[in-house]
Amino acid sequence: MSGSVGDNTARASGVIAAAGGGKVLQVVTATTTTATTVTGNSYATSTLTAAITPTSSSNKIAVITGLNVKAYGDGTNSQTRYALVALFRGDTSGTNLMEQWTGGTHHSSDNIHWPNFYDNVDFAYLDSPSSGSEVTYTVGISGNSSADIQAQPDSKKSSIILMEIDA
Repeated sequence: MSGSVGDNTARASGVIAAAGGGKVLQVVTATTTTATTVTGNSYATSTLTAAITPTSSSNKIAVITGLNVKAYGDGTNSQTRYALVALFRGDTSGTNLMEQWTGGTHHSSDNIHWPNFYDNVDFAYLDSPSSGSEVTYTVGISGNSSADIQAQPDSKKSSIILMEIDA
């Protein structure tokens, strides 16, 4: 075909395929205010978790999270307080989809005040679980050699949204 073709004419003739997919089929949300502390160097649940059952194994799952955290002293004189937050498919022994550091460095001349670093760690991830069965997503937290970490400090709310996207 040559020349200008209107959208409806092009779709009817097969020149332009009709748009498909991309529709949100279902939404699952969850929140938590349960304070959870990890002092070790391995991941544990932040108690922020949700599950969704895709209607088709070819569909995608959009995962959006907001996790309130505090990285704080581990009893050493280190002025650096960094900890890890990760998004998992499954529990914290499952597939690590994304990972972020949280915390900071405090510069003080007196070495007396060891800071608490408060943060909101967000994830936005489009997953292809290739499953028609229930899929669980968990936000995990891990301390490290310089800091411990607490999710939902002072009972601050964290949230997760799961959206099934039609392929």
